[in-house]
Amino acid sequence: MIKKGFTLSEVLITLGIIGVVAALTIPGLITQYKAKRLHSQFMKSYSVIQQAFKQMSEDDVSIDPTTYKNRTFYQTFMKYFNGATDCGFYGEKCVSGTNYTSFDGKDKSVGISEDRAYSIFDDGQFLLPDGTLK
Repeated sequence: MIKKGFTLSEVLITLGIIGVVAALTIPGLITQYKAKRLHSQFMKSYSVIQQAFKQMSEDDVSIDPTTYKNRTFYQTFMKYFNGATDCGFYGEKCVSGTNYTSFDGKDKSVGISEDRAYSIFDDGQFLLPDGTLK
């Protein structure tokens, strides 16, 4: 009598080959997906910023940063974004309570510490409703 089917060893070898192929290809697919997602996020942000600059030009507002005093350009620029939240210069309004470890291994936190202020956003930043930080 002829039995039709696969032996256990044939099935295990086939599953092993499939597993090896999957282990080799899936990380590459994930990397490509992340790269495409990052690229599309960048292009969206670029488009939003470009539209704001165009609107500033149409309103005869200077887009030359040398015409503004230190740390004032972002306040004018922020007016061209709907629903923007001003994060300030230390980020306390957008990322307060965030702790991190510096390169020298010391634990630090965003904002004002006991010894000095850590300026995360040197020229001021603002947060858009979609979570984009400008």
